[in-house]
Amino acid sequence: ELPGDCVSYRNEGSLLDADHPANGVLFARRFTANALRAARKALLEGRTVAEAAAAAKTFASFSGEPMRTNLVRMLDLIGVGQWLGLASTASLWSDKGELVHFTSALRYPVFVDGQNWSGQPDMVKTLALRGWLEAYTGQELRALSDAVIVPLGPKVAAAMQALAAEGLVDNRRILDGLPHPSGANAERIAFFLGDKAAERCSTKTNTAALSRARAGLQARVAAFSRS
Repeated sequence: ELPGDCVSYRNEGSLLDADHPANGVLFARRFTANALRAARKALLEGRTVAEAAAAAKTFASFSGEPMRTNLVRMLDLIGVGQWLGLASTASLWSDKGELVHFTSALRYPVFVDGQNWSGQPDMVKTLALRGWLEAYTGQELRALSDAVIVPLGPKVAAAMQALAAEGLVDNRRILDGLPHPSGANAERIAFFLGDKAAERCSTKTNTAALSRARAGLQARVAAFSRS
């Protein structure tokens, strides 16, 4: 049973129980639970509500393995760590958290028929989800006009391009092309990182597209470093 403070999307297109949405760091149930546990721990330690919220966000964002390790390795590979002057982007989850703003294309937890939303229905083409994308994430990113946006996976990349088309974000600052760091993308990530040769990859992995994405991302981050 889902908690009342979440967003549930039914296939017929209605939004339910959205009057008091939870402040989900990401849409997945696991990340939301991790955020709540981290917030509770911080409050029990006597920290303020603002401090507890910040701790929850950092702890839960892309939490779990291999997701966070995959993300750190990919960000380091394309040069983000070097651009920020860090030994590794792993420190964005610890002592350098002020350099990053974690968010989600759909701000609050979203479930489809009681299960984690996995990209369908399409958030760009579905009226209710598109409204959330523009009203919440679009305005949030619009306020961060100098930030570089790193969407993870093609669904979020398409969402960011939709926001760019609406003038809510600057297309030049969208670093799209990274595979989603989920363990379900293990082979694509392994090829992107150079851990698996193209000839050893299955036909489901478009190694040519991943190679182009990797080279393009590295070139764009290098250009940011020079500017």
